[in-house]
Amino acid sequence: MKPVIEGMGFSIVEIRSRQLREKFFVGLTIYRNEGVTIENCTEVYHTVLPKIELAENTRDVHLEVSSPGIDRVLKNSDEFSIFTGRKVKMLVEGSNEWVRGIIKETDEDRVMLQIEDKIAGFTYDSIRKAQLE
Repeated sequence: MKPVIEGMGFSIVEIRSRQLREKFFVGLTIYRNEGVTIENCTEVYHTVLPKIELAENTRDVHLEVSSPGIDRVLKNSDEFSIFTGRKVKMLVEGSNEWVRGIIKETDEDRVMLQIEDKIAGFTYDSIRKAQLE
């Protein structure tokens, strides 16, 4: 599913799935720098649904495709990478104040933010909460 969605020009932010009785529920959050429209969600839905039905061998699939939303809480290093270039606010260990900046660079251990005219690095372990702004 990932190569198909990426081939359509989107990144997968999150996939949630669960089985409830006979029905299989899938939540898919997609992103691209230009934004995600309702039409984009519909296009991904129609492209991905038959593939999920085939993989799960059922036609009883409930699929929801959405965008991350403007106040999305970032959950892992992959999400920081997806949102490079976007404004973020973070609560970090040892402070009760939000740190605000633009995600400039990420790797597997840390995120680099541009805060006004300087760059500051934060390890993921030191981040208590992060949200898109």
